[in-house]
Amino acid sequence: MNYNINNLNGEMLGRACAFAAKGDVRFYLNSVYIEKRPAGGVYIVATNGHYLCVYEDKEALPEDGFKETILDVYQPNSKKLLPVFTQIKKTDSERVDLVTGEESNRLHLIRTVDEEPVADRINTHDGHYPDWQRVIDSNLNLNTPTGFNTRYLAKLKDFILKGENKKFPIVTLVAGSSEGSNIWQSEHGIVIIMPTRVIGEFKINELVKPETVELEEVAQ
Repeated sequence: MNYNINNLNGEMLGRACAFAAKGDVRFYLNSVYIEKRPAGGVYIVATNGHYLCVYEDKEALPEDGFKETILDVYQPNSKKLLPVFTQIKKTDSERVDLVTGEESNRLHLIRTVDEEPVADRINTHDGHYPDWQRVIDSNLNLNTPTGFNTRYLAKLKDFILKGENKKFPIVTLVAGSSEGSNIWQSEHGIVIIMPTRVIGEFKINELVKPETVELEEVAQ
């Protein structure tokens, strides 16, 4: 199969690694998944089963034979990322190429360092990645109290690209429920965070109760 992708957004690829699992027995979760986007470009996807991120890289150029690939992002027998993914995460949407190596399960990630091309070897996994699009439901409504693990919410910061608003980076909660997926959207993609079950009696804080007080206008 042809895996070649040119002009891939390296920062998206590096940042997606923050959403991959570490040491999960389901090996495909310890990876970043790239799938051809029907309208052009690719989707860059990563999940640990509790949260999921999807970038839309509309400028990437997958070759005709490309459909999908699962990239191994960790060092051998380790939970540490391959250095190249840490490096491209810090860039400002640097463009890289993924090129098929001599072995079918190995790619080379080509980037430019000090005006010279540098190739880093990346292994791929066989098998099937979870059907991440089935998790998305645009008809969800947030109509009940929903709890979130704060560690998962912190991942939203990792998702924002450097090229977005530096002073006021924004993600928007666009859909969700207390029982299923909750979808947060940025300029370049989405993050899905599964809610956390609320244990014990839950009381709404008095500050968000429906009783409202009209604010009096203050003279300038």
